[in-house]
Amino acid sequence: IVEAGQLRLLARSDAIPNPFLAMRKGLPTETKAALREAFARVHEDAARRGQTLKGYGGRTLDRWDVEFGAVLGGETAVTLATIDQNFKAAVAAKAAQP
Repeated sequence: IVEAGQLRLLARSDAIPNPFLAMRKGLPTETKAALREAFARVHEDAARRGQTLKGYGGRTLDRWDVEFGAVLGGETAVTLATIDQNFKAAVAAKAAQP
């Protein structure tokens, strides 16, 4: 078990806009459609129960993003494109520092 005092912040990033729906490629088309439909309506069920949807960092969401698409786009894609071997090596080196 890692104690809280043993943890340290290596880097901070911008918030992820909204959680998106990711599915295994091999799932049957019908299963994917059923999951998309369920997640597209989860905000309605939460509202009926007097709850809110929470995203990354506890951010309140209006609804789940089921139409994000198969490929990341926009600012997220640009940010993720910067994570190359050099970036990973720099993070590992920083983590190794006392």
